[in-house]
Amino acid sequence: PARDIDVIQLELVLADLETMQRRVEKANRLLKGGDKKQVQEVELGQRLLAHLEEGKPARTFSMTDEEKEIVHSWFLLTDKPVIYAANIADSDVGTDESQLPFVQAVEDRRRGRGAGLHGQRADRRRNRQYGAGRKSGVPGRTGHWRKRP
Repeated sequence: PARDIDVIQLELVLADLETMQRRVEKANRLLKGGDKKQVQEVELGQRLLAHLEEGKPARTFSMTDEEKEIVHSWFLLTDKPVIYAANIADSDVGTDESQLPFVQAVEDRRRGRGAGLHGQRADRRRNRQYGAGRKSGVPGRTGHWRKRP
């Protein structure tokens, strides 16, 4: 799940990056008129574009309240709130949510820590718990199928 989050996030950032590139180009063309609002949009757009090029979502971009209004008017995908949902085992119902591996992986991503060792351990633990990997006959990282014992 943590890898899926990263892939989806990257796709959304790339879509916003494309949107911002077009918006900045258009604002640069309109800038010739000397409109103060266009100057501000170009500067903000260039800063946000650099932020997106680093692979970061628009919601993590620091900006003033006035700039937030402008960015919200651009309807960027990574500026919207995110909700994560996951299936859990029946045995996990009623468990403290913060102890579930998926929730821990999402929190790590939200805090910008990445999966790291904790995420890798959670993935291995989850694979053992739900029978994924070698025992279930699923493809490994190399794409080759593993045999069931």
